[in-house]
Amino acid sequence: MAQSPTASSSPTLEPTIDKQIEKLKEKIADKVAELKKSDEKAIAGVILEIKDGLISINTIDDQKLDVKYDDALSTIYLISGAVKKEIKLSDLEKDDYIIVTGPMINNTITANYIYQDEEYIVKSGKVTEINKTDYFIKVLSLEKDNYTLDFETYSQTEMLNVKTYEIEKTGFSKIKETDVVHFVLKKASGGREVNRYSIIKILVIPQEYFVK
Repeated sequence: MAQSPTASSSPTLEPTIDKQIEKLKEKIADKVAELKKSDEKAIAGVILEIKDGLISINTIDDQKLDVKYDDALSTIYLISGAVKKEIKLSDLEKDDYIIVTGPMINNTITANYIYQDEEYIVKSGKVTEINKTDYFIKVLSLEKDNYTLDFETYSQTEMLNVKTYEIEKTGFSKIKETDVVHFVLKKASGGREVNRYSIIKILVIPQEYFVK
């Protein structure tokens, strides 16, 4: 009796299928090894250039890194306050501040997520001058940098009560020279002159606290 076509071809197909499976296993193993070598990272920096799906950034540590964007794998969000909105690569521009997460190999991070956010500065220092006409103070930071801080209608000012040790809301007029301040600034609020910013929030520690 003649053998069926399926039965006669099985010995020929089996080695071919086995080879394909082995190749697939090797590819998977190589991919797993690659993923193990590449650590998942989160980096932040300012965009220097966007070209052909590659975003060049200067990190907060003053390093030049490349961010690889992939339409199928990467998602970009705009963060505004408590709102997160998905945007496109074309919405990003030079000098935007972004946070990127994804695997990193050498100096290139392949983006899983990109968050366009606002960069904030958090510093501490001592008040060296108070201008009661234009409502700004000058502060010498712990890093020995001089800051000019403008008080706006939205600025939140708080002070430590040296008697009760509670944090209380206060006003510009209560701040004195040599007081220690902890302040939060939005970097985008600068530009008029070097290290001059509008205050978002400031906590004042009166000089009396340190002489008790």
